[in-house]
Amino acid sequence: MRNNKVYQDNKKIIVDADLTRATVEQLLEQIKPLIVYDDKITVNLQKAGTCDSASLAFLVAVLREAKLKRSQIIFSQVPQKMIDLGRVSGIDGLITLE
Repeated sequence: MRNNKVYQDNKKIIVDADLTRATVEQLLEQIKPLIVYDDKITVNLQKAGTCDSASLAFLVAVLREAKLKRSQIIFSQVPQKMIDLGRVSGIDGLITLE
């Protein structure tokens, strides 16, 4: 079983987890304290494993948390499956990719 976790490495937040319905709630609780006020934050998704439509809900929730804290989020190394899901659902314009 995969050890799903979110952690900070320098100024980047690393998501080392499957992003599915079974995991996103827990991952949101892990990432919220890492999003600080008035900052520009990169969320690196290179280590993201399995992802389904819940991964998009995760991205939107991260964006919402950043907006509440007046921070800017940039998602980097987003898995192709998440990009494809975003296009199909029409949210790809909301997400800033690096």
